[in-house]
Amino acid sequence: MTADWRPRVLYAAVAAALLGFDRWTKVWAASRLQFGPDVDVVPGLARFVYAENPGIAFSLFNSGEQTTRWILASFAVTAACVVAAMALRTSASAWRSQLMYALMFAGIVGNLIDRVRTGRVIDFIDVYIGTHHWPVFNVADSAITIGAVLLGLELLGIGADHRTEQREPRTDADS
Repeated sequence: MTADWRPRVLYAAVAAALLGFDRWTKVWAASRLQFGPDVDVVPGLARFVYAENPGIAFSLFNSGEQTTRWILASFAVTAACVVAAMALRTSASAWRSQLMYALMFAGIVGNLIDRVRTGRVIDFIDVYIGTHHWPVFNVADSAITIGAVLLGLELLGIGADHRTEQREPRTDADS
């Protein structure tokens, strides 16, 4: 575990960069889209629109009450702590797992910042086909989703990081 901290700094930098990008895109969306026209990215498929969500994914728990705000914020703090603890317990050489944790941590904290500041999460990515729209989301939501999919694949053993610390074989003399 001599140089174990070096890759961890890289994973932390990835999380920080993603968190910074999420913050920047939300500030951009609030200033450009809140009072301006929507922006077509790929006509008929994707556009940027401004939306605020006081709930969670798919607007669940969308009551807008202060109690709900702080319950959801508490849940996010707990989730971020669990993800950070899992990352620290996982070998730094397990890069896929560490990337998964970095994605989830950055996404959770990105949305947590909005929730604590305003009680609402800024969403702006609208994916649709014709009149069928996926719920509007943001960069943090994408990071959480990608991290969760990677976690699911890892739990199923698909593309999992199976790196373990190399240990010397035990001999009778070690007993």
